Amino acid sequence: MLSTDRHALAPTSGVRNRFCEYAKEFESLHILVLNTGESEPVEQIADNAWIYSTSSFLKWFIPFNGLKVGKSIGAVHTIDVVSVQDPFEVGHIGLRIAKALGAKFHVQVHTDIGSPWFSKGDTKNRVRMIAAGSVLKEADAIRAVSQRVKRGLINQWGGSIVEPSVLPIVDGLSGAKGEIENAPFPFTMLVIGRLAKEKHLQTAIEVLRVVQKSYARAGIVFVGEGPEKNTLEQYVRDRGLQRSVHFAGQVKNVGSWFSRGHCLLHTSAYEGYGRVLIEAALHKVPIVTTDIGVVGEVFTMGADVFSCPVDDVKCLAAGARHVLNDVYARQILPRRAYDKAVQHIAKFPNYHKLFAEDIKRALV
Repeated sequence: MLSTDRHALAPTSGVRNRFCEYAKEFESLHILVLNTGESEPVEQIADNAWIYSTSSFLKWFIPFNGLKVGKSIGAVHTIDVVSVQDPFEVGHIGLRIAKALGAKFHVQVHTDIGSPWFSKGDTKNRVRMIAAGSVLKEADAIRAVSQRVKRGLINQWGGSIVEPSVLPIVDGLSGAKGEIENAPFPFTMLVIGRLAKEKHLQTAIEVLRVVQKSYARAGIVFVGEGPEKNTLEQYVRDRGLQRSVHFAGQVKNVGSWFSRGHCLLHTSAYEGYGRVLIEAALHKVPIVTTDIGVVGEVFTMGADVFSCPVDDVKCLAAGARHVLNDVYARQILPRRAYDKAVQHIAKFPNYHKLFAEDIKRALV
């Protein structure tokens, strides 16, 4: 299994614990972390599980180091299936390893690459789309994280790929609440997730400006870090909103922020699943979101969440104002969203076993 998550190299990380749980469902499990920097070349993390590292000097060396380490694993152990976390750069490395070892090839797709927003104005993603096609066509099994992602794959590549399965990312989801603390603003909108370009975070600031026309004490808390943070902070300063926007950074206990917010504002342009929507629902926080991920699959517009087209500031602001002013929107809709989220998770009991079974489909 190939991963880019460096947290897997940390002995006490949740990622490593998850890999140990996966290992219980396999005869043996070998995880290759594609990383830069110094780290142990190999560690045994369970009786039948090992983590390897490329420890590449530069990221440009990762494909070569990944293939080298992958071949060395195959020289000692029998590898039946190579599974990759995406059909892009990691997918290409995994495909080369699978071919070198004569193993089956399993591809996971976590991103809604069928969305027009994925490649719109993004040269890197347009190239990735071309690369993804060659990887997916070689796959013996494909796992999508939502029906939306599956539809996008079929619409793009049709009969030239095997039919994808659908297995959401429900591992570790729960409604466990953090300590209840005071909200930083009288009406606090939470924006939770990586501060990245595809999240369209400036749209959230524009939503705040509209909401403040009717309620000046509204504010936003951004929970997370990412490459867009400096740009977003400057955008806030240019509009004189420093007192209405708080950057919380990366936090260990996101649940504590759900207990301090009055609604989740999600402005992403595209997303394969939208795990944060499920988490917000489990915490019974009202949701105002763009039409991404599991919207329409788990949640229904108007019945349990407010959903709007991408970058529709007027619509998103109207949803936020409903939460602010309407008891129904503030109390009844979140309860319905909670029920939907619980029902959704219940469809996938013993997630680790289902994940292992999905990988084993490549052998059929």
